[in-house]
This record gives sequence, C-alpha cells and structure tokens, in this order.
Amino acid sequence: MATQINYRLAVGTSLDEVQKHFSKELKAETEVLKEAKSSNRDISAQLRNRGTVQSSRWTLRQCKPGEKWFLVVVRQDRDWNPSAAEKEPYSLVVTVADRDNEHAQLYTQIQERIAQQAVAREQQRAQQAARLQSRG
Repeated sequence: MATQINYRLAVGTSLDEVQKHFSKELKAETEVLKEAKSSNRDISAQLRNRGTVQSSRWTLRQCKPGEKWFLVVVRQDRDWNPSAAEKEPYSLVVTVADRDNEHAQLYTQIQERIAQQAVAREQQRAQQAARLQSRG
C-alpha cells in the first residue's frame, strides 16, 4: 500500500521527451504527450491501476513517421513510508505480434535495440564518471 506502480503506453518523438513528461520537476515545462487511445485497449488504465497484477492489450497500426511508442512504468511512493527508497521488484511482460508478417523477427529486433541502448547508457555513465573524477 505504500508504493503504487502503474504503466502507460505513450507516444513521443524521443525518450528524453517522454522522461520530461513523467518527471515531477520537469512536467510543467513539457508538452502533454499523447497516450494510447482507450478504444485501442481492452482494459482502461483507471480499472487496471486498482490491482497489483495489471494487464492491457493494445491493437495498434503502424506509427506515423517520427513517432515512437514508449511503455512507461511509473512508481509512486507515499511520503509516510520510510522504506520507500528500497528497491521493490516487479516484472514486466510485453508480447508483440505483427499480423501482416507472421515471420517478422520482432523479438530479435527489439533485443538488438535494447542491447544497443544499454551499451550507449554504459558508455555515457563511464564518460560522466571520468569527467567527475578528472574534476575531483
């Protein structure tokens, strides 16, 4: 009861744009993002967020050029909970299917993109650590 975790499927042009939208400090200076329409999903966010096991299914068409879909997991801690800073494990399962191309290698493509992004993040962290170390 001290922590609430929910998720949204948002449309944006970049990860940075989406992060700003969901950041408490930066939200005021960020444009409102479009979320997946309720007509495309089988369970509303309001109904889904009431439980500890949450599920939704979206049926989507191809994205517009320059548009990307982001699944955003949001954690909200209650102020009165002293252990809120502790890590709380959760699982996220995403199933992707292409009805027009049954032989599409979607999971392989997604894994490759995630691996590339993880390498880029680690390189960025290493660069930041090196900068901080050279200053100190």
